[in-house]
Amino acid sequence: MPTVAAESGTRGRGYPQTLQRPVISSNKLRQQVWHNKSTPLFFASTRHCRQEIHIGGNNKSLNDCTNCRIAYPFLRHLPRVISSTQLDCLKIPNSEIASSHFVSFELTLHCRRNNSMTTSTDHSISRRAKQAAGQPISQLMGMALSNPNIISLAAGFVDNDSLPVTTTNLATQKVLAAGETSKAALQYGSNNGDEQLRTLVLEQAIAMNHAASDQAANYQTTLEQVFITPGSNQLLYLIADTLLDPGDIILCASPSYFVFIGAVKNIGGRTIGVATDNNGIIPRSLEEALEQIERDGNLSKVKAIYTVPYFDNPGGTTLTAERGQQILDIARRWSRDHKIYVISDEAYRMLRYEGPDVPSMHHWDPSLEHTIVAGTFSKSYSPGIRVGWGFLPTDLIGPLGDQKSNIDFGAPLLAQRIMATILEENLWLPHVEKLRGVYRQRCHAMLGALETHLGDVSGCHWHKTNGGLCVWLTLPEHIDTGMQGTFIKAAVEAGVLYVPGEFCYASGGEPANHSTIRLTFGVQSAERITQGIGLLSEQIKHWQ
Repeated sequence: MPTVAAESGTRGRGYPQTLQRPVISSNKLRQQVWHNKSTPLFFASTRHCRQEIHIGGNNKSLNDCTNCRIAYPFLRHLPRVISSTQLDCLKIPNSEIASSHFVSFELTLHCRRNNSMTTSTDHSISRRAKQAAGQPISQLMGMALSNPNIISLAAGFVDNDSLPVTTTNLATQKVLAAGETSKAALQYGSNNGDEQLRTLVLEQAIAMNHAASDQAANYQTTLEQVFITPGSNQLLYLIADTLLDPGDIILCASPSYFVFIGAVKNIGGRTIGVATDNNGIIPRSLEEALEQIERDGNLSKVKAIYTVPYFDNPGGTTLTAERGQQILDIARRWSRDHKIYVISDEAYRMLRYEGPDVPSMHHWDPSLEHTIVAGTFSKSYSPGIRVGWGFLPTDLIGPLGDQKSNIDFGAPLLAQRIMATILEENLWLPHVEKLRGVYRQRCHAMLGALETHLGDVSGCHWHKTNGGLCVWLTLPEHIDTGMQGTFIKAAVEAGVLYVPGEFCYASGGEPANHSTIRLTFGVQSAERITQGIGLLSEQIKHWQ
C-alpha cells in the first residue's frame, strides 16, 4: 500500500474553505482525511517525518504540477518530492513503516492531463522499474543545474578540453574511406564484437600485465572469451543479471562503486560490504564475511566478489599484487558447491600518475577460471565513443552472450571500428599520456588543498591516491554529509557540491559511514579545485 507523509502541525493553515476536515486520532500519529466534493485526497501527518518520498515518473517535482486539482497549501507542507503528475508509485521504506513513522493508505486524485481518476498503485510498472527510482545521480545533477555557478566536485566526468577530437576525426575518416569495408562499419556487427578490436584489446592487456610483473604467465584466454559492449557499465549489468537470482549476494569493498551497487539492487540481488584499508579489500575481512554468510546458511547465494582494483571509485585505493592473488585464492577455496567469481572492474587502470603498474588478476588466472575482467575506453579515451570490453570465463560465454543478444545484437560497430583504428595506428597511448599530465596536476591540486585547509582539523582524513579521478574524504563523525542532512545544503549554498559517501555503501555487511564524501577532480581546473576545497573546508570548520 502506498504511503505519503506531511509535517505535523499543518492543520488550519490557509486551506481552502471548500475543504472539510474530519480528523482521526491514534496513539502514534494522526491521520487527516481531507475531502473535496469532486476529489478525495488522503494524507498522513507525523512529526517524525523528514524522509524523502520517491515517486515514479519523469522526476518532475509535485510542487511543479499545474495539472492536478490538488490544493497547493497541501503541497508546501510535504517533504521534498521526486514525482510525476501521475503520482503512480509512492514509496516509503518498509523499515520506516514498521517504526510507525508513516501510515499507509491509497492516494487518489484527479489530473486534468488525462481526465481520469489515477491511483498511486500502478500495476503496469514493474518492480524493477520502481526500484530504479530516485537514483543519486539524478538528485545531484539537479542540485548542480539549479546552481550554475557551483563548483561541482561530484561529477565523475572527464576533462572536456582534453577530448581527442583530432585523433578521432583522423580515425573516422580512415574507417569511412575504405569502400566496402566502410559500409560494413555502418552495418550490424557480431554479438561478441569486432574481431580486430577484440584481438587488439586482449593483446594490449596481456602485454601490460607481463610488463607489470616479474612472473611470467601462460595466457590461455581465447578470442571467444572477449566481449565488446557500449561502455563497461552495460557489461557489469549483464554480469549481475547473468549470475544473480533474487536474494543472491555479491561481496564488495566498503565503500564501493555506487552504480554497480544500484544495478545489483535493481536486479534483486544483495551487496555485502567488506572492510577496506589503504590497499583496498582486506583479505581477512573477506574471509570473515564469508564465514558469517555460511553461518547464516546463505553461502549458496554468494555468486561473486566485486573489486575496482585500480584507483577505486570512490576510495582511490589500489589492490597490491599480493592482495589480488589472496582475493582470487579466497574465491577458489570458497567455491564449494558452485563457482564464486572475482569481478575485476579496471576502468581506471590507465589513469596512473605515480608509482609502478600492478598486474591484473587476469595475470594470476590466465585462463579465466574464476576471473571476470571489465574495461573501458571511456576514461582513458572518450566516453562519447562508448566502447567497453570484458574477458569472461568460458562457462559464462553462452549465458552472458544470450543476455546480450536480447539487448543490442552487438555494440555499435562504427564506434568499434574507430577504436580499432586508433589502437592500430598507435594513437591511444599518446593520448593516455596527455590525460595523465592533465589529471596529475588536478590530483595534486586537490590533495594539496586538502592538506592546506584540513590537515590540522581533528577527525578529517583522506587517502592520497596515485591515480583515477576520486578522493575519499572522511569528516568528524558528528557531521552527517548525507542528502537528508543540513551539511550538504550549507555546502551547496556556499558554492560547492560533492557526492555523499552514504551512496557508496552496500546494503549489508560493513555499516555505512555517514560522515564521508566522494570528491572528483576530472572536470574542474586546478584553480577551481583549490577554490572548491577551500569553500568546503570553511563549512567543515564551521561544523566543528
